[in-house]
Amino acid sequence: MKVSKTVIIVLMSGIMLVSVLFISGVILAMDKTPYYDIDRNGKPFGHSVFTLYDGRVYAAVPSDGYFLIPGADPDSFRLLPDNNNHNGRQFAADKYHVWCGNLPVADFNPQTAVTIGNGYFTDGKNTVFCAPYTRINNELTGLQKLYQEWRYGWGLSDKPLTYYYPQQPLPPSVTPYRILPDSGLVSNGKQVFFDGKLMPEANPETLRPVVVRQNDKSVRESRVFYHDGEHVYYQHHLLPLKDTESLYGFYLGNLFQEAYLFDPQTGQAAMNNVMFPPEYAPYRVISYYGQHVNQGLFLSRNGVYFYDRKKEKIRRAGDNPLLQDSCQEISPLIFTCGNETRYLRGAESWGGRKSPGLISRSTILYRLDDNTTDNWVKAGDITSHHYGEVWQKGGQYFYFDRLGSSQLMRGPIYLIPDNMTVRALLSDDLRVDDLRKMAHDGRLQDISGTEILKATTRYKESMFSSLNFSDDD
Repeated sequence: MKVSKTVIIVLMSGIMLVSVLFISGVILAMDKTPYYDIDRNGKPFGHSVFTLYDGRVYAAVPSDGYFLIPGADPDSFRLLPDNNNHNGRQFAADKYHVWCGNLPVADFNPQTAVTIGNGYFTDGKNTVFCAPYTRINNELTGLQKLYQEWRYGWGLSDKPLTYYYPQQPLPPSVTPYRILPDSGLVSNGKQVFFDGKLMPEANPETLRPVVVRQNDKSVRESRVFYHDGEHVYYQHHLLPLKDTESLYGFYLGNLFQEAYLFDPQTGQAAMNNVMFPPEYAPYRVISYYGQHVNQGLFLSRNGVYFYDRKKEKIRRAGDNPLLQDSCQEISPLIFTCGNETRYLRGAESWGGRKSPGLISRSTILYRLDDNTTDNWVKAGDITSHHYGEVWQKGGQYFYFDRLGSSQLMRGPIYLIPDNMTVRALLSDDLRVDDLRKMAHDGRLQDISGTEILKATTRYKESMFSSLNFSDDD
């Protein structure tokens, strides 16, 4: 059956018209909120996220721009007393409403609203936590956002909310809520809350932060791990651990989203609120340094385990390497194990033109390809800032890096090919840029090693991903 030219022309015209309308709507949405003019000509309300512009109130939502607050009354719009700091800059009231960012707080009396502190507010009857940070709106898919932007561009709906300030009402309480001085959490004397969420069975009289160990041997208080003498918590999550005085937390280099907790008495470990399998304890982290790794590796009675960020669970990487228990970490991520030298290094795999994007991130334990039995001897530090170290093994010199991959240094260990570079590295006026140039132009050379163990987090499938040759489970 032949289709007439008229029908084809009508169909093509319709498709073109729909495309033009859709694209124009998205373009209109991009230009609808005058971000630059608000920044330049708006009048901020103190140090808050709110700005008065052209007689209307806007709220700044990080990663999402400015949002008009349609119901806000500019004349009575105000910050609460003692609320002009970071933890309260996202909360305001007018004579009709109370606002957490650009969203109203339900059932809250603006006339009696006061600040409790640390993101908590009350009107004397109701109490709410309004987060000083934003969170991605997981209920909004990519197609929904595109459709809502199109509708917003043509004035058919409000601007799509990709990020928002979370708010959490607290249960009614006869006893007023107050901030606990030892932890910064909020309590009514019987219950304790983290970011507005109940910490079950927590004792407000004894609850305190867990200590966090730093790489420089100093300690600070955790902002996510807490214990009360009996219970242990990650944020509001009750962990299946018995509290002990020896509990401590730590972070690994640049893996800031992963907070680790360790109990030396039992050898049990947790990453955020995810427990390492307790039946394989005791655990021991291979290295507390993370400048050149993508995962923290833990030895156990059943092999090496790590946290898979994509699958959000603890996984096994493989068997414990021989002699790893007796290894000595002579510099961050570099070990002597008998006559062997081992080192940890991160790696990434990216797709090609047909399937671009990150495929996986790994942390690999290598054995240095070296036939000498000479001992390592430290030659000196790289400036007083301790960017790295120079070490000698036999007749060769090596650079041990402390800057990390975030500073564009590819690995923790490099071969130094000549004495001139040794002298340049040990000079007092060396800069970080000089180290990058040395690694780029060959004055610091990549070394060769044999892979012993590999932990991989896979973010995307590749054509070979179904072939699993590792010992992962």
